[in-house]
Amino acid sequence: MIRTLSRNRGFPNRSPRPCRFSLPCLALVALCLSLTLSSTAQAARRWRTPLTCQSNTVYDGGGVAIDATRLTRVFNVYGVKNVTIRNYSIIGGDTTRVLDIAYASGVKIENVTIRRGAAEVVHVHSSSNVTIDRVVADIIDRYFVWIDTSDGVRVSRSALITGSRDETGIRVMDWSSNVIIEGCTIRNRLNKQTALRLHDGQNFVVRASQFEGHVWVGPMGGGDGGQRVSNLFQRRTLLAKTTSNVLFEDVDILGSIGPQAGLSGFTMMRGSIVTKPDSPFFSSPFNNTTWNYPEQQYAKSGDPTRAPASGVMRGVTFIARGMSKLNYDNNGPFRLLSCTLNRRPVFDR
Repeated sequence: MIRTLSRNRGFPNRSPRPCRFSLPCLALVALCLSLTLSSTAQAARRWRTPLTCQSNTVYDGGGVAIDATRLTRVFNVYGVKNVTIRNYSIIGGDTTRVLDIAYASGVKIENVTIRRGAAEVVHVHSSSNVTIDRVVADIIDRYFVWIDTSDGVRVSRSALITGSRDETGIRVMDWSSNVIIEGCTIRNRLNKQTALRLHDGQNFVVRASQFEGHVWVGPMGGGDGGQRVSNLFQRRTLLAKTTSNVLFEDVDILGSIGPQAGLSGFTMMRGSIVTKPDSPFFSSPFNNTTWNYPEQQYAKSGDPTRAPASGVMRGVTFIARGMSKLNYDNNGPFRLLSCTLNRRPVFDR
């Protein structure tokens, strides 16, 4: 039996609900966030301790504003099942992780707005069957959504308006699987300018979404992918990571994409990659791509090697001013079918 906690169980009186949206339209998302942030008449109730969630419970804030600036956590969702958290407006601080979900299943996060910022919004760790729907923030310090070691996570109709000061919009890693991102608008104009990172794992679907910034696809490389680790067991474990079965469908990227060695089964259907003329980092649709890993100067005898990224892009529109062909190393890792560059057909191969 599902219990419901609301204003009748110790929560503040009902305040005006935050504005909702249902389409990944940037203008609509920005308007909704603006309306929510301007609700100065909505008095915020300060929480002095986090709320520790119980199984089989619905936490409905009725749009109440919570001042959590002094908290490192707002909702602790640990080791529970069948929990719904909905209709909250959170004022976070520079150390606040709003929703910490770990070792849980059957969790639903619905209609949560972050006011003034937070360190992180949602962290999903070692959990399954988690839904994150209609979560909105403007500027955060680290991750908007961070998923690791989890299965069956859906992020829908959510938006990061401006970006992260120090990190990424959405990050998926550590052998996560069956992750769906749909109807989202993720912009990261700040610092790293990275909107999405899909690292080691399998069965990722990104659909009907917009990203401003760089998009990584594949296991981590560089100094974080294991090639500089001296411990033999740790080194081999990290170098053996892979990313498989990734589908992008009707995804628009304002920036670039970086396929990494160890990525297989990548498909991008329709959508677009438009470079940003105001940033050298996005001068080409394909940027910071690792073809072989570990890199030659770091390779050691007995290292597992990652295969070059592979996949297909079908019906994708590339816009890159000043480029007459997609000339990236050996013509790139993906097979191109019915794609265009600056409104001219790209040779199918």
